Amino acid sequence: MRVMGVTLAATAIVVLTALTSARADTALAAIDFHSGFLYGDGPRIDTTRFAYGNPVQAGIHHLTLYVNQQRLGRVSVRLAVADAHGPTIQACFDRALLQRLGVDLSRLSSTAAATLAHADETCHPLPALVEGGTAYYDMSDLRLDVTVPQVALARQARGHLDPSYWDDGVPAAILRYDASVYRARIADAASSPSSSVQAYVGLDMGLNAGPWRLRHVGNLSGNLGGSLASSLPYTTMQTYAQRAIVPLRARLTIGDGFTDGTLFDSVGYRGVQIASDDRMVPESQRGFAPTVRGIANTNARVQIRQGGNILYETTVAPGAFEVDDLYATGYGGDLDIVVTEADGSIRSWRVPFASTIRALRPGVTRFSLSAGQYRNPSLDSTPWVVQAIVQHGLSNFATVYGGVSAARDYAALAGGLALNSEYGALSFDLAQSFASIARGQALNGQRWRATYNQRLTQPGTNLSLTAYHQTGSGYLTLAEAVARRDASPHGIAAAALPHSRVQATVHQPLSRGFGTFYLSGSVQRYRYRSGTDAQFQIGYTNSFGRLSYSLSASRQFDVTLRRWDSRLMLTLGIPLGLGGHAPYSSTSLTYQPHGAMLAQQSLSGAAGRDDALGYGITASYQAAAGDQGMREALGASGNVTYVSSMATINGNASASASYRQVGGGITGVIVGYGGGLAASPVHGDTLAVVEADDAAGARLANASGARVGLWGRAVISNLQPFASNAIELDPYGLPLSVELKEALHHIAPTAGAVIPVRFDMERTGPPVLIRGRTAEDRPLPFGADVIDAAGRKLGVVAQGGRALVRGLTADTGTLTVAWGPGAREQCRLDYVVTDPAQSQAAHGRPANDPSAEPPTSSLPTGEGRCT
Repeated sequence: MRVMGVTLAATAIVVLTALTSARADTALAAIDFHSGFLYGDGPRIDTTRFAYGNPVQAGIHHLTLYVNQQRLGRVSVRLAVADAHGPTIQACFDRALLQRLGVDLSRLSSTAAATLAHADETCHPLPALVEGGTAYYDMSDLRLDVTVPQVALARQARGHLDPSYWDDGVPAAILRYDASVYRARIADAASSPSSSVQAYVGLDMGLNAGPWRLRHVGNLSGNLGGSLASSLPYTTMQTYAQRAIVPLRARLTIGDGFTDGTLFDSVGYRGVQIASDDRMVPESQRGFAPTVRGIANTNARVQIRQGGNILYETTVAPGAFEVDDLYATGYGGDLDIVVTEADGSIRSWRVPFASTIRALRPGVTRFSLSAGQYRNPSLDSTPWVVQAIVQHGLSNFATVYGGVSAARDYAALAGGLALNSEYGALSFDLAQSFASIARGQALNGQRWRATYNQRLTQPGTNLSLTAYHQTGSGYLTLAEAVARRDASPHGIAAAALPHSRVQATVHQPLSRGFGTFYLSGSVQRYRYRSGTDAQFQIGYTNSFGRLSYSLSASRQFDVTLRRWDSRLMLTLGIPLGLGGHAPYSSTSLTYQPHGAMLAQQSLSGAAGRDDALGYGITASYQAAAGDQGMREALGASGNVTYVSSMATINGNASASASYRQVGGGITGVIVGYGGGLAASPVHGDTLAVVEADDAAGARLANASGARVGLWGRAVISNLQPFASNAIELDPYGLPLSVELKEALHHIAPTAGAVIPVRFDMERTGPPVLIRGRTAEDRPLPFGADVIDAAGRKLGVVAQGGRALVRGLTADTGTLTVAWGPGAREQCRLDYVVTDPAQSQAAHGRPANDPSAEPPTSSLPTGEGRCT
């Protein structure tokens, strides 16, 4: 009941404050509050300070700006006393602040324009400049709410954030790392046992200085056999400097990069590129890397390559896997997938990577210009190359695009049209190449490509078709032309590129309760190889109660074994219990028509705070027909992952009669800046470093599982560049001795930025609930201020004379209680904390000391009497 009384009293004060919240642009008449409603026949609180609104000091205030209920960011606003009608405080507006509001200055009245032209100290309220405009400030939330009629605003896309709010961050050094080791021992009855240890260390290092981002990407990968230097040679992937060009909504890249793959195959270069950056336009105005899916029989190593470069390498558990977080190195270029099983077997295939339809909004232009030396680690030739691509939206119906790609003795021109209609979206482009090969051989040819996308709303069908064909044998891509001229034996690799291809994808949700059907496949022919490759996947998924199940069939060409690999797979999954920590059971049966079968039973789950510990165990049975009859094998594997506040650590092991495998890895990011060092278990390009010195262990609400480390630092790596990002610190779990001054910040970082976000907090000692009485043994006046000897306000008296007070430095002392300006409206309150065992006000223990956290259900209490 006592807590409820305090809550009701505090609510009354909040309501009083809200009712008298200052209106920033309107002169208010004096309001007379009858203090008798606040408390019965006791001393009256002085309410004259609220007569003209919530009392606020004039001067510069840093407030969060909201325009028509949309948050724009933090601004510095001058608050000044109005000229008349009492001490009303109002916000002052000038040309710069109006522009940040998004006001179209050309639509202002002549009087308002003349007012803005004279720079003086006069405070101009918003209604005097913009007809119908209003502005309110709320000091409890430190925000300024502005309403501007739509007719007075400059037209902006939904979600537009003015570049003046973009933050380049602070100078910083960044190291992203991804290290793993994979050891396998194979015991084959036909040969002596063999073992190998594969290691991989991926590094992404960077320096930030103002708007510039210097990055270097490389890796060490190989078989640990001899010396470390020879076993793990270092391969440089990319070294480049990059920055945003805000007026062009583009990015400038100097160094290693990839050309745009919209019209031509993406190739590597070392030079200069300036290209449109879709992230710099609002999300409502915006375009890809494919998702790689496959099936692993054991704890397998998955490597994804593009153009001879390793894009991604990881270890996956047995069963179906999916990689959907590839970095977009270009918009085109097939991906080569290599899966190395624990028993040494290798499977590989190619995932087509074709661009999506390139339709743009009316009036929008997208461009890319690249120039530099051709870069391919498999070739010796490094000719100079130039590529330019332009796209422009003509209307809601049509987009045109074209480009040119050129190198020594090579040129290609391309143009196309993208159409949107009620019958679907269609794009068609045509390319012509001219090449001069060694000994004067000239090759000319054409290539056409068509793409069709359609979503049928009524049945919910998603359909995508892509067709690609080269006429004759004269058309060459830039990569093919360079490879043909290359004197190295690797030049023959260009012949593996497809000559024609047809891709199709269908996704069909069935009636409610009947699941989903999907089909995807491709057929392609190669220029210098007979026969046709085809690969497809067909599947059905549904659920019954808590049981989910899927049935799928796939067929793909195994490049290593030069044969077709067909599979049928049935998967069943069900959680074993209720709640977030219930383990999940998965059963899968895989059948291959040539006589192989694989059955797997897996159990996976998560444990610990924020599900930091993830685990999985799998038992398998495999049977395969061979020359000596049916061969059977039992296997078992386990995986564990731990996400700490600084890194992600994983381990895995598996075994059967023919092999033993063990592996492990660690990933994370380390950031060094002016405030020190910070670490994160999750990679990311754009980072925020949270600074909360006394909040070790506090959770970050907008970053899954992220918590403040022991040194008061945390890194958030899932930020969206050029957009507003909320950074919120959850106060739950903080010691009562720590008072969080603010719990939410908004930042708008540029790409690759490192932005410190400081949460101010004060170690005030735990709050103490003091029950005070006057000299006449009456409750203290409701709403009176409780002040210490230094003049700091420590709390407000609530119902029944009780006050929740922070910042006490001793368990006994004297405070001042004031309910008015006069000497008769104040008293000295001598208090004693009656349960000092719970009060640590004078001990100064660290905030992360568990012994410094009193039970939240029982506050320290005290008694006091005024004299």
